[in-house]
Amino acid sequence: MSDNGAASPLPDRISPSGDWIGRAFPTMPNAVEVDTPQPANLHGGFPTRRFEVIRPHGVGFREFVTPTENLHLMLADLCYEHDTVAKADGHDFLKFHFKISGHNLVRFAAGHEYLLDSGKSVIAYHPRGLLKDDCYAAHARECSLTLSCTTNMLLELMRVQPDDLPAPLARYFTAKSPDFFCHTLPLTPEMLDTIQAIMRPRYGDHLRRLHIEARSLDLICLLLDTLTRSDAPSVTARKLRAGDVDVLRAAREFLHAHSAAPPSISALARRFGINRTKLTEGFRLAFGQTIYDYVQSVRMQQARQLLLDTDLPIALVGEKVGYERQTSFATAFRRHFGFAPRDMKRLHRSGG
Repeated sequence: MSDNGAASPLPDRISPSGDWIGRAFPTMPNAVEVDTPQPANLHGGFPTRRFEVIRPHGVGFREFVTPTENLHLMLADLCYEHDTVAKADGHDFLKFHFKISGHNLVRFAAGHEYLLDSGKSVIAYHPRGLLKDDCYAAHARECSLTLSCTTNMLLELMRVQPDDLPAPLARYFTAKSPDFFCHTLPLTPEMLDTIQAIMRPRYGDHLRRLHIEARSLDLICLLLDTLTRSDAPSVTARKLRAGDVDVLRAAREFLHAHSAAPPSISALARRFGINRTKLTEGFRLAFGQTIYDYVQSVRMQQARQLLLDTDLPIALVGEKVGYERQTSFATAFRRHFGFAPRDMKRLHRSGG
């Protein structure tokens, strides 16, 4: 591996780690474990392990806790200076990933790739012994929360047999496949509220531990319920050829840079030399959303950052992300986040 975390070609398997963090989560390149500060984001009533990115490779941290036996939690807030690769070996864990900001590519030795984007939640099954690379883009801030657990732990809590579960869930609890598979779903306002409750628990000492455990399970319930209610088969992450992914990724980057005034789908297809149908269907397959939804998501994330990080008037924020009318911007913002722009700004300033 190079200094910036770039990986050489992958073998199919690696030996499992004896450390539960290594079994449940990807490695963290160019980082060092530090003494847990007081107060840490998750500390209180149970051990917290914290790893920080070493300068000049980047900034930020990951914190790890085990709210209850066989349930592990990782909170990440970091940004690398260079494209960076983190390795993870499978151990038959279910993963529940909630990406507040950032984007990364999950890559396998056979050339299969999955793209995880900002504003999405993901449920994934990572089979034992299967090595994957989590690839992080330079200068992209990764803010996310991930829960990792065994299927048996959840089945015992639900007191059900796998065959009694709805079809969308049953696949994850009866998994015998040697392949990684996942669903990409929306990151809902209710999920965001629950994540904020975990990151900023209102209780101390042992009540804080109980609170984080309960909220973690609540977050899993929200994702499983969203999966159960989803009727669209296209949300299933399927395999794409690497060449297709490269073109779609370039189109996505172009849309990100021009989200305030995006081109038409026909113009975008011509620009990247791809069939219109292949562009729209491939984009939805690769990123778990339509081109329109992606542009809207980028606009809303940019608007949120402008609202929270600047003192710009709401009307001007709307103009900067592509809305001529403040009412249209406010309606779209409320639909996306569940809050009006003014309320989001007020809640942030009051500490949420």
